[in-house]
Amino acid sequence: EKKLDYLEELGVTGIWVQPINKSNRSPYSTIDYYGLNPDYGTMEELKSFLATAEEKGIRVVMDLVINHCAY
Repeated sequence: EKKLDYLEELGVTGIWVQPINKSNRSPYSTIDYYGLNPDYGTMEELKSFLATAEEKGIRVVMDLVINHCAY
């Protein structure tokens, strides 16, 4: 979230975020589509990040890989 000021200064209008769901091997090996991987923070931190990005006019695309689950 601290880097959003810098990205805004650079004129960035969008960022792409890798999958952040719980996984057991890689971000593309999802085991829980509703939970966040603790390595990437909490749901509250994610919501704050998204709100701050929106305030700065930065769109966030979140990668969701539904055909690479680890079930």
